[in-house]
Amino acid sequence: MSNFWMNIAAAHTAAAKTKSAHRAHRALSILGGIGLALLIGAGLFILAALTS
Repeated sequence: MSNFWMNIAAAHTAAAKTKSAHRAHRALSILGGIGLALLIGAGLFILAALTS
């Protein structure tokens, strides 16, 4: 294997050993992602309304 793939494998192994995120952090991440998706969707909707 090349050094690139060895580094990918090492990073994956190191990440697998880390402590998992707390439930509150995971919930905030999901809510933030949904909020960001809604914000982008609203912006695209407004842009479509203004250009038609």
